[in-house]
Amino acid sequence: METIFWICILSLPIAPNLWCIWHAFRHEFPGPGEQTLWIRVGTFVPVLGGLLYLFIGRRRARPIQGPQGTPPSRDERSPQE
Repeated sequence: METIFWICILSLPIAPNLWCIWHAFRHEFPGPGEQTLWIRVGTFVPVLGGLLYLFIGRRRARPIQGPQGTPPSRDERSPQE
């Protein structure tokens, strides 16, 4: 039981990095290549990269726009022919 506790505590610092990668992948950014930059920072800069994204990158991200300029809905499916 103690081992599970320590595994959970020691894996907490990686949570911001995993969220950074997921969030950056699912959003658009104003600058060209900025999305790739944030994904790389979240991947290759442990702990600090995720925290930087939380404080700086998250504000720059915009939801990906759908075909009519609106965010796509969760259950949006391609039309069947």
